[in-house]
Amino acid sequence: MDQSNTNKEKKVSRSEIEDCFKWRLEDIFDCDESWEKEFGRVDGIVESLSAFRGRVVESDESLLSVLQLSDELGLCFERLYVYAHMRMHEDTRVAKYQEMSGRIEQMGSSVSAAHAFVVPEIVSASPDVVWGFVEKNPGLALYSHLLDDVLRLKKHVLSESEERLLALFGDVARTPRVVFGMFNDADTVFPKIVGEDGSSVEVTHGNFGRLMKSKTRRVRRDAYEALYATYLKHKNTLAALLNASVRKEIVYSSVRGYESPLHAALMGDNIDVEVYFGLLDAVSSKTHLLCKYVKLRAEVLGLKDGIHKYDLSVPFVSDIDRTYSFDEAKSLVRDALRPLGEKYLQIVDEGFSSGWIDVFETEGKRSGGYSWGAFGTHPYILLNFEGTLNDVFTLAHEMGHAVHSHLSMESQPFVYAEYKIFLAEIASTVNEVLLMRHLLSKAEDPALKVFLLDHFVQQFRGTVFAQSLFAEFEKNIHELGSKNVTLTAEVLAEQYGGLVEKYYGKDLLCDDGLSVEWGIVPHFYSPFYVYQYATGFSAALSFSEKILSGDSESVERYFGFLRAGNSKYPLDVLRDAGLEMVGGSPVRQGLGVYEDLLSDLKHALGNL
Repeated sequence: MDQSNTNKEKKVSRSEIEDCFKWRLEDIFDCDESWEKEFGRVDGIVESLSAFRGRVVESDESLLSVLQLSDELGLCFERLYVYAHMRMHEDTRVAKYQEMSGRIEQMGSSVSAAHAFVVPEIVSASPDVVWGFVEKNPGLALYSHLLDDVLRLKKHVLSESEERLLALFGDVARTPRVVFGMFNDADTVFPKIVGEDGSSVEVTHGNFGRLMKSKTRRVRRDAYEALYATYLKHKNTLAALLNASVRKEIVYSSVRGYESPLHAALMGDNIDVEVYFGLLDAVSSKTHLLCKYVKLRAEVLGLKDGIHKYDLSVPFVSDIDRTYSFDEAKSLVRDALRPLGEKYLQIVDEGFSSGWIDVFETEGKRSGGYSWGAFGTHPYILLNFEGTLNDVFTLAHEMGHAVHSHLSMESQPFVYAEYKIFLAEIASTVNEVLLMRHLLSKAEDPALKVFLLDHFVQQFRGTVFAQSLFAEFEKNIHELGSKNVTLTAEVLAEQYGGLVEKYYGKDLLCDDGLSVEWGIVPHFYSPFYVYQYATGFSAALSFSEKILSGDSESVERYFGFLRAGNSKYPLDVLRDAGLEMVGGSPVRQGLGVYEDLLSDLKHALGNL
């Protein structure tokens, strides 16, 4: 059975999917019993680590032992956590993996509590003492950057008892995110609509994007209303969850002595807050370009009664709206990535053929897509592939994450293998840009060129403008929360609606869906994350331009970025690779590219 070109309206069961389209989690643990055995090791490691309580900086040997035990505990926990959650993501309804995920979540609090004494004891010592230990003991040289990072945050570290108390509240603190995830992925079912061919279509997270590209406006409208009407029924619950999440961030940042939750979030990666504000300033100065695009869409699509959010994704050229088999998608992605060289392509080939990817949407499967994994094994990719061009870009995007992780884990020890979030979206977006440039370079048909240029423009809309809107919304609601304003559904709708008008202009008609769109963004439960999509996209454009120039030195510097992991602070990793993010220069350069693309798109439309 060829499942590589599926376009089914009804989700199938996992048992109906061939093994070659499933990831191979056995590479982490060969069976659930092995997971249980590893789970049983944790208490022993915790006990060994706890034996150093009060003695972390007693000597260079004790400091080294503590850091090595911390690594052992962290790696053990990571493997347990990743396996349990990825098993659950295969089918979120399976009680066994819900239970395993719940157990490892609970263990997370215990593991955090077990570590609670380490950092306070390190920062309690004089920096001269710590660096004296590093000079004396060659084994500590590995941890120099880690120790610098710990000492940098000294004033925000609490006493051991306070750190332990916060760690024990970890499960409670995660409740809004966990509840939202179960509500969104496991419990929420959307109504069926009538599809383009008159058949009944179940709206799902996985097919919603495709339905928004339907050439039949009635289908787009019905799918949009089916999804958002479902969330509207629960708007007060969603508001309460988001309000609780914001309150938690305010409390935690205040307890640790940060100026705000924003400062707390950025300080962890040593990101200058001017990077955040520089992004918002740069994008705010160019929102008229997005308004121009919305107006162009309304004109080209002939929407005399006004343009809605469900009109923003339908392709201008309907006869180019084709689907791709998974084999075709892999071939396209591979060809596009050739400028990165054979070393890169060898890793991509391994990912395609060695059980890295879980391809198709199935009943109960987690929505969306991601790349994840644990140190010591290869990365993994979750997809919900339906064959759209967007799905091809998702494959390229997630493979960028996977190769980044692979090279980082290959080049760095466990302590530095996980690159910081600020860097996380750059490699993935480089792949997307290379794919787009590859497709455009081969587009001879005017209609295809329009299709691709609009897709590129849509990437800007979804990655730079939309994520900056989200970032500004997050900033605003955390500021309101800090003023003790309760974030009700009405307050959130007012804040979000005002930003939608600012970014998209008055030509975009407001509707009930926009009044609850704030409630369906999972990333709001990981605050001040989304701005990095926009900065990452801008950095990726800069890297891509250099890579496509054919400059081998630029490619090698990019590989240096991919291998660096967390061995330096993120802004320094980018500086080493030739990018300076403070000041917003890459963002402004990227917005210049967007302006050129709009001009190219308008010209291409005139050639149809």
